Amino acid sequence: MKNGKFIWADLSTYDTGSSTNFYKSVFGWELHNTEGYYLATIDEKSIAGIYETPSFFQKIKMPHFWMSYFQVESTAQAVERAKESVGIIEIENANFYEGNIALIRDPQGAGFTIYDGNQLDFGIADRSACVVSTELQVSDLSEVIPFYTSLFGWDLKRIDAYTYRVNTDHTHQITIRQVDNNTKGKYEYWVTTILVNDLTSTCNLIEKNGGLIISKEENRYMMTDDSQEAFFYIQKKR
Repeated sequence: MKNGKFIWADLSTYDTGSSTNFYKSVFGWELHNTEGYYLATIDEKSIAGIYETPSFFQKIKMPHFWMSYFQVESTAQAVERAKESVGIIEIENANFYEGNIALIRDPQGAGFTIYDGNQLDFGIADRSACVVSTELQVSDLSEVIPFYTSLFGWDLKRIDAYTYRVNTDHTHQITIRQVDNNTKGKYEYWVTTILVNDLTSTCNLIEKNGGLIISKEENRYMMTDDSQEAFFYIQKKR
């Protein structure tokens, strides 16, 4: 197993029926209900998950969100490293898909999940409608880079003054970017990216199904789904 590899993403939603219909309509995903956890597939390859937000998080009005998962050799050991580096542990060593997961928040509050099994992994790479990358958007790079390099041993390649990319041969890319709060809002978060053949037509389809445009860049748009809370990037396939 590759420590710190971006291997999976899933959506926490208050309405699985509405969410599964949205992603099926926009991206053509097939959704399979496995005891309340919906596996999204393309050509019978698992590419993402959708599940109902637990009641506790609904009570505190946590919004719909996409979660990024990273592989570790031992969840228990990674949790201890995270604690030593001032990480906040939300969920610790829960069983999930023949492995253990933990939900962790970095020193600035961005949440992510670690997993030490071998059943979760993107089945297709670099194909339209598949998750291809995740990006951490934070207010201060200096507060999070030591945390992630200690936790995962990432070798970070500097792209520019505000952007670092994990320097590995992983198909699914990992980026850390400093973004001003006036642009990203007050929260720190990981954002997944879904590859598309055409930005304009996909954007129109998302809006037709109840989603919104948050921002536009040259080769990608940040969008919400029909909850108007869970956001993600769509990126044009080159």
